[in-house]
Amino acid sequence: MADKVFPRPVDTTLHYCSSDTYPQGEITLGTLGSFIREYDVKPVTIHDVRGQEDRFTLDTHGFQFVHHEKTVEILKQVRSPVDPLAVADARSFPDEDLFEVVARAADLGDNQYTTTAETQFPVLYGKYRPGHKWYYLSDMNPNEVLFIKCYDSQDDGTTARRCPHSAFVDPRTQDVADVRESIELRGLVFYGNGSLD
Repeated sequence: MADKVFPRPVDTTLHYCSSDTYPQGEITLGTLGSFIREYDVKPVTIHDVRGQEDRFTLDTHGFQFVHHEKTVEILKQVRSPVDPLAVADARSFPDEDLFEVVARAADLGDNQYTTTAETQFPVLYGKYRPGHKWYYLSDMNPNEVLFIKCYDSQDDGTTARRCPHSAFVDPRTQDVADVRESIELRGLVFYGNGSLD
């Protein structure tokens, strides 16, 4: 018989942004200025989905947890998160709560190991609004994978188009010396039955 699961919500704070955070509407990544900025710190409750993972889908909520033993080898270096990752239900986070900032890559000289071929690109940051619904998976381990939708061109009014996400401090793990380690992969998904708009 499986152990009974008791979800554990976490009362914590999230660091939201506002247009005042980026007065020039841009940020240079990899510089001191990209770390020193004013945040709009708000108290939130982040709900634990442990035991209910199947209720959340990529197209409805913008995120989905998957249990897949074959990913253990890829993710075996991942430690259990001290500062876990929270994902917002896309339905609770309207477009007007997002604003665009131009991210500029720091000049790395001839360094060939960059994260993007572009020198600047748009990123979205979230503004606070009561009613955002946040979730996380407690005690996430290396054979559990989180899919997060970054963008979906399907604009039918029901399909989640993106999923705001953020690390957060779990007060129950403040005395743990380890840091969160994770592997992030991004991919493009094309379906044969849709246009490329």
